[in-house]
Amino acid sequence: MCCRQECPITKLCMESIDISNSDESFQASSHEFYFPNMCHICRCYGEKNLVNLKRSLKRCSACQMISYCCKEHQVKDWSTHKEFCKVICQLKKEWNVNNVFQSVKSIALRNVGNDQDMYKYHSKSLNKFSADLTRAVIEILQRKLKKIEYQMIMFPRLCAVCYESNPELLVNCKKCPQATFCKEHLNDSNHESECLKIIKCFNTVKSVFYRFQSFSPLDIMMIQSPYHPAEKKLPSSMLKFIETRSSTDLSECGNGNTTIASDIKSTVLNRFLSDRFSRVFTILFAIEKLSLNLQSMVIHVVGANQGELLASDWELILHYLPNLMKLELIFIGPELFPAFKQLNQNCNLCKKEDRKLFIEANRKVYHEYTRGDNFLKPDMIACFHPGFHVHDSWKKSIKVFSKGQCPLLVTGVNTIEASMDKNFINFTFPSAKCVYYDYNPFTYISYQRHDIYVPIGANNQFMHLYKFLDKKTASN
Repeated sequence: MCCRQECPITKLCMESIDISNSDESFQASSHEFYFPNMCHICRCYGEKNLVNLKRSLKRCSACQMISYCCKEHQVKDWSTHKEFCKVICQLKKEWNVNNVFQSVKSIALRNVGNDQDMYKYHSKSLNKFSADLTRAVIEILQRKLKKIEYQMIMFPRLCAVCYESNPELLVNCKKCPQATFCKEHLNDSNHESECLKIIKCFNTVKSVFYRFQSFSPLDIMMIQSPYHPAEKKLPSSMLKFIETRSSTDLSECGNGNTTIASDIKSTVLNRFLSDRFSRVFTILFAIEKLSLNLQSMVIHVVGANQGELLASDWELILHYLPNLMKLELIFIGPELFPAFKQLNQNCNLCKKEDRKLFIEANRKVYHEYTRGDNFLKPDMIACFHPGFHVHDSWKKSIKVFSKGQCPLLVTGVNTIEASMDKNFINFTFPSAKCVYYDYNPFTYISYQRHDIYVPIGANNQFMHLYKFLDKKTASN
């Protein structure tokens, strides 16, 4: 059970190769970032923006991997880009191809299939190609890749549907800086939602450099202040909650640096708030779907990491559930710090109403925890993007989920991961009753790219909720 900052699908695909998305593969040095359809110097993109600037994107004619909106920007970047560019051109000559990604389309066509095993093989084949290309470039350069060079390999300009690489056949999306389509797939209906996510991902990446320049520790403390909703009804989405929560926050944050644009402040603030509240609202959303109305509640957060324990405002669950007087949150996972149990320091209102929140951490895998003397029967089990299909320890742990005879909440960073985890649960508990399987309205607002072969991800983006697991013996 790993830290889920990395997509479990990507981790699965990279298990059989040496090079992965880590600092060991590239020099994680600057705030530089790469999208294939933006100017690498001024970062402009999109038809509307380029028309307003009276410019058009031009690609490096040698490597065909990087874009500029004018000759001046290309000249300005040449001293930085030329070493990598010459390596790509050398590989094109050695491989006798017009584009180093020319074989990707044929690799994808060989591995078309809808079943889970075929998808895994498909992903491994494509990621193996990226790893082989990365190794080849490193071997010629005789150094680690720069972060932007690594991203140029992981996020190439290919048709988003069929992976066509011929630049003469490709047309950029008019709105986002990543997607490209061949003429056959130009009006792909599936891209609209991904397009918005890519734009949000671009804004998030752009805002990272300004995060600590925009906010002081006092700003962060203010963001983490207790929140008491005037109305106990859940907001319709994370964004709606943030609009309420941050109505005054945005005007207060980042005042020490007036040069930071308001959209950057907003993006950074949204990241802070959604990270703090996404898990909390996801659990509240599940409780609402299940129509639970308990005075005392025990929730197991399984496969937990330290960030899930510390980064969330768990007391908010009490604030939204007026009948809940006692909440015990038990975090179980091998990545946690040494075990503890404590009464959380509640806000003054909860103290006045004698409402209690207990936080407990157990540094164990779940099947070991359930055999211990301190096992407390749960009213709900929550797993935040666990990657059941990736980590072997889940094979034992998931079988004891039925011991609690309670609802199960599982989230995924994207639809593919969620589908594979759902299949894993359905195989283990054939009679499990799934009452919700869809996008999570309380997803983490910050979107992440893993590679071009995996959909844009976000923590808790997709969720499935089971009212109960079957009482039969779990599958072997």
